[in-house]
Amino acid sequence: GQLLDGTTIKGQAQPGELLPNVAYKFFGRWQQSNNPKYPAPSFLFVAAVKDIPHNREAVVQYIVRSLKGFNTGIGEVKAHKLYDFYEADAVRQLRMNPSEVAVALRHDVSKCREASEILDRDKKFEDCKISLVEMFAGKGFGKKTIAEAIEKWGVRAASFVRRDPYLLLTNRINGAGFSRCDNLYLHLGGAPEKMKRQVLAGAEVMHKDMSGNTWHPISKAVDSIKAKVDGVNIDPAKAIKIGGKTKRFAFYLDDRFRTWISSHEHARSEDDIARIVADLLSRRPEWPDVSNVADISLSPHQRERVAAALRGRVSILKGGPGCGKTFCAAAIVKTVVSQFGLGQILLSASTGNAAVRLSTSMAKNGIPIR
Repeated sequence: GQLLDGTTIKGQAQPGELLPNVAYKFFGRWQQSNNPKYPAPSFLFVAAVKDIPHNREAVVQYIVRSLKGFNTGIGEVKAHKLYDFYEADAVRQLRMNPSEVAVALRHDVSKCREASEILDRDKKFEDCKISLVEMFAGKGFGKKTIAEAIEKWGVRAASFVRRDPYLLLTNRINGAGFSRCDNLYLHLGGAPEKMKRQVLAGAEVMHKDMSGNTWHPISKAVDSIKAKVDGVNIDPAKAIKIGGKTKRFAFYLDDRFRTWISSHEHARSEDDIARIVADLLSRRPEWPDVSNVADISLSPHQRERVAAALRGRVSILKGGPGCGKTFCAAAIVKTVVSQFGLGQILLSASTGNAAVRLSTSMAKNGIPIR
C-alpha cells in the first residue's frame, strides 16, 4: 500500500482489515531498497491497529501505573498536568522529550529522564497498554490481565479484546471471569442476546464449580444462562446444543437415560485419567507385596488403611481435614523406601502449601524427598 506521503508499506492483513482514509499505527521495521529506480525505503509491518486518541483518564492511569514503585516524583497530580500540556500525546512527550517536560512541569529533569527510560522499555506496546487501561477502567481487571493479553496477542491485543471481550475468558487470561468479560462486552455495545454470550454463561458455572464433580444435571447450565443473561430473549436449549457442536460442552447418558453435562475440558481430563489408571492396573508383573507397614506411630485404623493403600498400583487415601492423610503418606513412602530404596519415588501436590506440608512430613520421618 501507499501512505499519503508516498511511503510504501508491505505486510499481511485480513481482507477488509485495513480501510482507506482510516488512521492506523503500523508495527514492524524499515527496509532499505536495493532498486536504484525506487531508492526510498519501504516499511514491512507485522501488525496494524487503529489509531484511536486516548482520553485523559487512560493516559493518566497509564503513566501512574508505569511509574509506580520508581522514585520519579510523577504521580497522579503531575500526570494530570502533563495531560493538560500535551493531551493524548503526553506519554510520548515524556518518553521522547523529558527535558522539555521537566520545564513544563517545573520538575527535576533527572527524574523526568528516569521516567523517560522506564517508559522507553515498553514503547513497543505503549498504545496497546493505554488502550487496554482505557477499556478496563472500572471493570475489575488488573495489571496481570493486561500483561497476559499482550503476551498472548502482542500489539493487537487491544484490537482483539475490543472486537471480542470473551477472548479473555476463552483463553483463560488472568483475572478474566465471565462476569467481568460480560460487563466489558455490554459496555462496548455488544448485543445482549448474542448466542455466544449464552453458551459461555452456561459453561462458566461448570468451570467455577468447586464440588469436585465432572458431570452436572443439564438444568444447572440452563439455570446459569437464565441468571446471567437476564432481560433478553434467550434460548438455553439452542445455546447448549451449539455448545456441544463447538466443543464447549460434553454430554453423558446414564443407564437411567438421564443426560448429564460437563465442560468439554473437564470431560476430556476425566477420560485421560481413566485411561491412565486402566493402563496402570493392567500392567505386568503384578504389584509386589509391600503391605508390611514400616513402623511409624500409627493408630490401628491408620495402619489398616495404609496397608490397604500399599496393596495395589493405584490407591486413594481419603478423609476429612486433620485425620492424618499427610502423616499416613509419610508411612506409605517410608514403607516403599524400606523395601525398594529412594530411586523411583516422586511426590507431587496440587498446591504450594500442600507441597510444603508433605515435604515437612517426609523430613520428620527421615525421608529426603521434596
